[in-house]
Amino acid sequence: MKHNALISAAFWPFVAVPTLLLLVFGLFQWRAVEQDVAAQAQQVLDSDNFEWTTVESFNRGRDVLITGIAPDTDSATLAVQLARQAVGVRRAEFAGDIALVQDSSKLAAEWSAGQLILTGQLQSRTVIDAIVADAITVHGAGQVVNRLTVGEHLNPIPSLHGLFDAVSVLGDGDSMAIEDDEVILTGDVESAAIRAALDRQIAEIFPVKVSNQLTISAPPVVENNECQQQVGALLNQANINFEVSKAVIGSDSFGVLAEVAQTAKRCPEAQFEVSGHTDSIGNEALNIALSEQRAQAVVDHLIGLDLDSGRFTVQGYGSSQPIESNQTAAGRSRNRRIEFNIRDQ
Repeated sequence: MKHNALISAAFWPFVAVPTLLLLVFGLFQWRAVEQDVAAQAQQVLDSDNFEWTTVESFNRGRDVLITGIAPDTDSATLAVQLARQAVGVRRAEFAGDIALVQDSSKLAAEWSAGQLILTGQLQSRTVIDAIVADAITVHGAGQVVNRLTVGEHLNPIPSLHGLFDAVSVLGDGDSMAIEDDEVILTGDVESAAIRAALDRQIAEIFPVKVSNQLTISAPPVVENNECQQQVGALLNQANINFEVSKAVIGSDSFGVLAEVAQTAKRCPEAQFEVSGHTDSIGNEALNIALSEQRAQAVVDHLIGLDLDSGRFTVQGYGSSQPIESNQTAAGRSRNRRIEFNIRDQ
């Protein structure tokens, strides 16, 4: 019995030590597997530009945990889906944070009935108070209507001190909108010089993109003969063109018609006869009908540009009033025309 016990005691190290070494090796090997699974998932995410992620393994190495600040919920969900595709990953979970979504601060100013109406959302009450105080300094407390509100998680608008002083030339019907790095102006001003000055003054205060959509409203023309001369000059510079043998205005003539409309608006008392003329090619009865239809198409277009239909009459003269010889192509081209003549009232 003593002999057997001595054999067993002597044999024990040969069994226990390899077993212990095997356990230690297994432990390190399992840890390597954990690290390898996490690294595989991290590599997949990095390759898809998910640099904000950090991947750790848990639950005995086959599951991974994703941490970091995701730009939004969709990004977090997609990160989990991509991590699940990595070699060795059994399950993936997101345990990070979602970044706060910041919207744009917005300020709108509208001049109406002698008042300046402020609307929109800004990042704080302090900013609102400063903007309102600036507006009151220029327009007076009784003329400023404050409808601004405070919004959460808004990107700030840079300081606008002096802005309302710079745009003090704006009045009823004009508006200004500010969002992020853009100022948008709409309405009318009296001259191109005022329009350009607004661009310059805004840029000095608020160095961003200025989208200046202000139009220039010239003063009314009192004398009808001056109005006649201006319309005639426009039509001498650019003819009103139509599709061949049709009363369809060519799109290349929309610009000159817009200028004619602007001139007509500056002569609010003038009434026009709009006459159509053709060359001598073809049947004269058809020419007369076509010339009248073309004149009517022009009037319809001007009505669409906010002119009163009662200010126009339509007449088709066919080829009866040529201004050039119909024997040449150039002459025939000149004879195909639309004329505006102010009627006696």
